[in-house]
Amino acid sequence: MPEVAGLGSIAGEDGRLTILLLGSDARRGLTGERTDAIIVASVDPGTGKVSMASLPRDTVNVPIAPGQVFAAPNRINALLQSWELRGVRRGEALRRMAHAMGYAFGIEIDGYVLIGFRGLQRFIDRIGGVEIELDRPLSDPTMHVGKHGLDLPAGRSTLDGRLALAFARTRHSDSDYQRAARQQLLIAATARRVLELGPEALPALAGFVLDQVETDLPLDALPVLAQLAERARWGGVKGAVLGPSRFAGPGAETYTIELRIDAVRAF
Repeated sequence: MPEVAGLGSIAGEDGRLTILLLGSDARRGLTGERTDAIIVASVDPGTGKVSMASLPRDTVNVPIAPGQVFAAPNRINALLQSWELRGVRRGEALRRMAHAMGYAFGIEIDGYVLIGFRGLQRFIDRIGGVEIELDRPLSDPTMHVGKHGLDLPAGRSTLDGRLALAFARTRHSDSDYQRAARQQLLIAATARRVLELGPEALPALAGFVLDQVETDLPLDALPVLAQLAERARWGGVKGAVLGPSRFAGPGAETYTIELRIDAVRAF
């Protein structure tokens, strides 16, 4: 494939574009903020291969810098808030989060994007919904969507904003690990839907997105991101959830896990 013009302005020395994607649970009626979705997404511009790795929210003792560990009982979903509670400004706290995850994974992370519940819901509605395909039904009556909660059949479904948010949040019928895998599925489906809208929709959509997310990616990088997204193979994403037993073992406290850091970095 030909080179992506301008990629060097946002990608690092490894030639890939690697972004930290964060999902925030901050909302009215909830004290504090946790990043319950922590996903590193990477695109190889030469091959179009897309990789995603999710760090489960209940991971403890994560190395975040040389000689520094975010120690138990703190879970990794509290790392961003821990800096802000110590007076670190928002943008700097998010940059630190990207650096910390880059150190933990042993990779170069080029930027971050954080989105909350409302932003996700509004964005999915703005693009006209997304289509996902399930190999088995998914049901969670605790999700406040429709008369019977979240209830999706096996096969293809089109999700509006409310359903997409519930799809990304539900875990009561399985676990946090399956939820993380669904979040990756939703990201790929969203990328495919944006591409379907065509390049003429991108300028207005980009302006809308910047009102819904927090990111350090510059607006003038949009043409580069569009080129990269077009060559990305969204139908064959290599995804992993960094949980037991390949990538993690049990933590000292119930429901927590601790990374097998050498296995994570090798992957």
